[in-house]
Amino acid sequence: MLRHRSISKVDSVILYVPKFLNSFGYPDLIYVLDTACSSAPYLKQGSLVVLESTTYHCIMVGELLEVLEKVSGKKAGVNFNLAF
Repeated sequence: MLRHRSISKVDSVILYVPKFLNSFGYPDLIYVLDTACSSAPYLKQGSLVVLESTTYHCIMVGELLEVLEKVSGKKAGVNFNLAF
């Protein structure tokens, strides 16, 4: 967790984690969402979070956005920004 604290000192965070397919051929987002969950508490006002992945765009708008907002207590587009 110590390395996540440094997130509060930067303006941009790039989430670059592996994404695998599950047994049904759909993206397994466990690593992406786990990284977002552990990083979100350290987002500062005005941070830019960028998902660097081949994940479908709807994943970012859906699950990733939801996790970042819930865990950080901040609102995307108001307190932080999200890019794909």
